[in-house]
Amino acid sequence: MRVKRTRDFKDMLAKFLKRSFDDRVSHNVIIVGHSNKPHFANIVSLPNGMRLIVDPAVHDVSSINARVVANLDVIAVNNPLSEQRIIYDDEEDWTPADLNLLQVGATVVPFSRSSEVFARIAANA
Repeated sequence: MRVKRTRDFKDMLAKFLKRSFDDRVSHNVIIVGHSNKPHFANIVSLPNGMRLIVDPAVHDVSSINARVVANLDVIAVNNPLSEQRIIYDDEEDWTPADLNLLQVGATVVPFSRSSEVFARIAANA
């Protein structure tokens, strides 16, 4: 049985990215990984030509595993113009083990700190 979430984290992140980056963000973009499998993510186009891949993870075993595998597949493409972040809802009760597993896929950022992290990335772009 699944517990109904009280908020839609993926939608909340998409709205946050739209407010923060306006027309530089695209949602549900298909990114083809090294395996030629398509993955979906939010993409922020940065002024220096880089693209920031923002992937939301919800606190669910299948979501965690899917995010790790997808990010590893995209990293394997070895695109120097891409930078990846996995964002998680830190209002949920994440275990250190789950967060460590997410970190295998890409740099992990708690949603509550995403504004400052994205501002720092954009400032360096």
